[in-house]
Amino acid sequence: MVDGIQSVSNPNVQSMTDMREQMFTRLDTDGDGQIDLAEITATTQETGESDGHFTRMLEGLTAADTDGDGMVSREEFE
Repeated sequence: MVDGIQSVSNPNVQSMTDMREQMFTRLDTDGDGQIDLAEITATTQETGESDGHFTRMLEGLTAADTDGDGMVSREEFE
């Protein structure tokens, strides 16, 4: 119980939450609340990321897409 309370007030936990939110917002380029393959492709091309990075992002998208709709919602991203 104490560990749970400490983690809620831990600045590192808040920092991770903020980082996830920033990443989701960066990837959700059309602002519809979901990340899809087109957004991953556009982001990696825009930033000049390697094919390996794109592949890892695509694998992450596939793993996070728990309902199989081809998109990752904010809830799935968390």
